[in-house]
Amino acid sequence: MNLRYIDRLFEILMSPVGAVLLFLVVIIMVASFISERVNWVLLGSTLWITTFGSVRNKWFDITLWAPLQFLRVNTRQLSILCLLLLFFLLLIRLKWRPLSSGILGWLCFQLYWTGDILLASDYEKGVLGGITVILVFFVICVELGGCLTAEKVFPMLRTMLLTFVICFLGGLLVQFLINRGAMTPGGGRLQGTSDNPQSCGWSLSTCLLTLIFLWYSWEHKGVVAKVLLLGLSFFCFIFLLWTGSRTAWLMTIVAVAVFFRRRLGSLILGFIPIVFLAVGYLLLFSDGDVQSVVMSRSLTVDTRSTVWAGLWRAFMDSPFFGQIYSVGGENSYLTVAASMGIVGLSIMGIAFFCGMKNIFYVLKGYYLLDSQEKVLFDYVLTGLVSMAVCGMLDGFLLALLTIYAVFPWIYLTILNYLVRRVSELREEEYYLGNLELLGDDPHHVLEAFGKYPVQR
Repeated sequence: MNLRYIDRLFEILMSPVGAVLLFLVVIIMVASFISERVNWVLLGSTLWITTFGSVRNKWFDITLWAPLQFLRVNTRQLSILCLLLLFFLLLIRLKWRPLSSGILGWLCFQLYWTGDILLASDYEKGVLGGITVILVFFVICVELGGCLTAEKVFPMLRTMLLTFVICFLGGLLVQFLINRGAMTPGGGRLQGTSDNPQSCGWSLSTCLLTLIFLWYSWEHKGVVAKVLLLGLSFFCFIFLLWTGSRTAWLMTIVAVAVFFRRRLGSLILGFIPIVFLAVGYLLLFSDGDVQSVVMSRSLTVDTRSTVWAGLWRAFMDSPFFGQIYSVGGENSYLTVAASMGIVGLSIMGIAFFCGMKNIFYVLKGYYLLDSQEKVLFDYVLTGLVSMAVCGMLDGFLLALLTIYAVFPWIYLTILNYLVRRVSELREEEYYLGNLELLGDDPHHVLEAFGKYPVQR
């Protein structure tokens, strides 16, 4: 069995870099006991590390700035080490919360997929994939989900997501200033610190959606915060255009349409000016690279139908259990059909049905949520819908340890919190609705039932 990932992990730990990492681990552990916010900064940094991807091309200079290149080469190993550290740090503060059917359904599908990889004789990837899925499940869904309460949810998410966005866009800007050629092998589309333009585009689309969420959910933000969010959004949009990724563009369009479905005025006054400023900058000040990518005729070339036809033929040859593929294609759903057949599609369908059930439950109680919680739900809904739609154009829904493998867990965990929140508010509404029949003071009635008014 080829143990390339495990061997590389031990090489890192036994090197001088391993001693530095051990020193950082000690500092993080001490800081974690002092402030819980350190855990969320570490989690946001872990999300950033998962965006890196190794690139092997003998024709182009693809070496990044030394610190970024180290993260790129060792992204899987460092991601696992960060998840293990988070697992033990958050275990101390563990508070068990009920898990939604959407989370459990997605867990079953991911484990079934790793089992399919094992059957394809890729034992290291299958075993490490299964361990990674369980580790991400515990860190995100159990431990992070257990910490989400009405008082802490927005400070926690703001710290985690802002750390991720600043690290990712900051890394791109630093590399752009030092050596932009390493970000665009061949002088074409931007792939940044990721392994291809599609991955970079997806990460940028996620960053842009996250920045929109932070803008609308961050109450009483100062001038510095406003300038920071607007500046990050501006560069994020430019980089997104530069990737030339049609999938990422479609994901952004779907995300904007879903998020602003109730905020048309805000879309016109806020998001559209940023788009015009970014496009104006490209037309007036850019040296032509980005324009050439955006206007390229190659973006209209059909690069998927042949792959789709091959996946469909594989499915038809073995419709029940598939043909045991271990590599995702240009369509997540067709890849599941070709790899796992009707059985895999059924498990995936059940997972999607459970998630939709949770979404509709929150929608029924949407009127009970306050303004911030409504923004939070729209963020989750936007993320899940855009990923489900763009899964028809890429195989990223089958990833095991990349940024697009972790964010579905984050969305489902936040959705699980909102399900609990709506349930609490409905119960409170029920007791308050019977006050006239009970004929008592609201606080006394709620106290008698062991319930207290939620601070809104």
